[in-house]
Amino acid sequence: MYLNKSFGRKRFKGSLGNANHLIITSLVGLDAIERGIVVDIPTEMRTTWSPKSPETSARRARRLMLDMALIRAVDAIDVYIRDAMRQPTLIQDVSLRRSIDQAGRSIFKKLTALEDKLHGLDALLCALVAVLVSWRNESAHVEADDILSKEQRTTIENNGSTIKARFSGLDADILVGDYDAEKPPTFKEVASLINASHHFIEDLEGRLFQQIDPEAYLRQLVKEATRTKTRDRSVSNKKGSEIAAIWGRNPNDRPRYVRSLLQHQGLSSKKADKGPSLTFNQETIEKLTELDPKGLNCWLSE
Repeated sequence: MYLNKSFGRKRFKGSLGNANHLIITSLVGLDAIERGIVVDIPTEMRTTWSPKSPETSARRARRLMLDMALIRAVDAIDVYIRDAMRQPTLIQDVSLRRSIDQAGRSIFKKLTALEDKLHGLDALLCALVAVLVSWRNESAHVEADDILSKEQRTTIENNGSTIKARFSGLDADILVGDYDAEKPPTFKEVASLINASHHFIEDLEGRLFQQIDPEAYLRQLVKEATRTKTRDRSVSNKKGSEIAAIWGRNPNDRPRYVRSLLQHQGLSSKKADKGPSLTFNQETIEKLTELDPKGLNCWLSE
């Protein structure tokens, strides 16, 4: 069986998957206000809207919307990292986990820890995401002391043609210049940085998959899938009942129910055609399906 996409990555895509489309949609609406095509607020909104200058309000709203898009993108990255730290754990390396914990609430420091500990991460994507986070900190007026490292800046400056090809014509020199001048990012820059964040998360997940102990991950996954998820005391023995309902079945029927549980938890019987995948070998899956409830509890306690 295979883990083709973690829960955290699915949540990341759900949060940011169509962000650029929605940004464009918002800009179209603001452009209509700026051009005078929209002059009145719909009555069903039940509020007032009487700007002294619709054109100025539209331009200021455009700036706010792009700033909020940066915040949304950075929050989605942070949520992915936090999900990767929770069981079933994608980040199993003790040293990396410690570095991320020590970073506290600083997403910039978490990214630095990932880049330092996970060798092979795409340096260009790391640098672009660092721009995203640093620019977001500037726009949100929070500790804006997180700036690009010399190496990250050099990576961007030396890969202008690659950036232009990968991110729809984005100009690396203009990007660095706007960042240095502390200018608000343009729509082109925001859209490209959000695009880079998607590629970064995919690359990060692939690197994490390479380091994972599949059986340790599977053990945590089953433990989480069968643990009591309610405070209702009347079902306090839910875990034992669920284990018995699956692993207490006839050995001939058990594999089907075990596999159904694993698929419900995000595993697939087919490997993805492209992108990273975590493989659980047949021997491990068969071992899991052969356990009775007592054997499963012993396996979960290892």
